[in-house]
Amino acid sequence: MRRTFVCVLRRFLFLKQIKFFGYIPIVKKLFVSISACFFCAIFISAQEQLFEDRNFAGGFRLSATDSRANPVEVGYIFSDGNSRPKWRLAQWGTNYSLEGVAEKNDGNSRTMENAGKLVQLRKDGKDTVLRLEIRAGDDYGGKLRKPGEAWPHLLIEQSFDALPKISEIKNFKVSYEVKISDVRAVCKERMDESLHAAQLVMFFTLQDRNKASAGYGDYIWFGLPIYDSRHDFPPAHKAVDAGKADATAKYIYAVDGRKLHRSKVRMGRWIKFDKDVLPLMKEALEDAFKKSYLKNSELKDIAISGMNTGWEMPGPFNGAAEYKNISATYEKKPARK
Repeated sequence: MRRTFVCVLRRFLFLKQIKFFGYIPIVKKLFVSISACFFCAIFISAQEQLFEDRNFAGGFRLSATDSRANPVEVGYIFSDGNSRPKWRLAQWGTNYSLEGVAEKNDGNSRTMENAGKLVQLRKDGKDTVLRLEIRAGDDYGGKLRKPGEAWPHLLIEQSFDALPKISEIKNFKVSYEVKISDVRAVCKERMDESLHAAQLVMFFTLQDRNKASAGYGDYIWFGLPIYDSRHDFPPAHKAVDAGKADATAKYIYAVDGRKLHRSKVRMGRWIKFDKDVLPLMKEALEDAFKKSYLKNSELKDIAISGMNTGWEMPGPFNGAAEYKNISATYEKKPARK
């Protein structure tokens, strides 16, 4: 009887041991999953989004057609009526302002259109798609732009409240999806490539935001070019903003498109861009300092203060671009103890 009891007890303990150790892989997996989620949450929370209203729900402030105008904004479009829009739609250099144009709303899309342009917001599943279509051929009236003459723009712009300083962030990740289509010249005259082109651009302003600095307010344009009708990849461009009466006369540092894009633009196809551009921003600032731009500023004074993206048409071209999922995030360096 005693032997039987001992055998039963041993068997019971053996089974319990198997059962206990059988849980170990499950407990391990659970621990790894919880740990991954924990560290993922920390990483996500560390990345701060710079853009406000990324889906354009609040609409746009509408610019005048001349950046020197007073007032420089002439109303709101696609506005929800609740607050001042975070974004501005810039229509510099056009003969066809959207001011006073009636909005068309079919429930899924909101559109404003005239002879010179079309701007549309539409739902595409969970995404909001912004369409910027410019008809510069009508703006030029069949003529070629001459040196010094303005050209049509159709851009979205946002100034930033956060003002992350270049010296205080670990990265600056820019991402977006864009689809370019229907780019065509609408002039029979032979064009001069030094003057005439279709360009889809993206610029950030790198600005001295230290009020104690002698260079407070000074800035450069940092460019991440998307498309240039003259090239498979937009070339690097380093020069002072000029060529028209309302040019800013600030230094432009546009990155070589081959450093940004894996392949050339294919019309009618979505392109995804996702890159940490902080190293390129630092290169731009180093170049500007060497050339005596921002001469009253230091790196510690410089912050990312604004952005614009969209069409610049110094040539008689028509073209359309659609954007979605625009993002710019950054991670701050740990505070010094």
